Amino acid sequence: MYLNDLPDHMSPAVQARYKLERIIVQSLVNELIDDHDCLLILDDGEGSVGVATDDGPFLLSYMMETDVDRIEAYPHGGSVLLVYGNGCDVIADYSMNLEPMIAKTLALAAAFERAVEAHSKAG
Repeated sequence: MYLNDLPDHMSPAVQARYKLERIIVQSLVNELIDDHDCLLILDDGEGSVGVATDDGPFLLSYMMETDVDRIEAYPHGGSVLLVYGNGCDVIADYSMNLEPMIAKTLALAAAFERAVEAHSKAG
């Protein structure tokens, strides 16, 4: 995950989408760890961070490096599928038992989606 400056080769539209997705992903990780005491395992499809951790910054440093990440949440079970390039819909799927645990992040993503829609209509 790019934490600060984004590469110059990214267009302004891609940079904006990346920043939006990064905010949502950071919210998701923080909500699961800080609010619900979850241990998270990251599967990026290319070699997981195969240890359960509650170290959000460590986990975030490995995220958004591939097109897809899956986070497994313990001890509650369930996972969240993140598909990058979808903007506000970066959370592509999640286990229903996690829905109440990620409610703040889902509300944040929905608010971003409404803002993007309003901006495009005003365009």
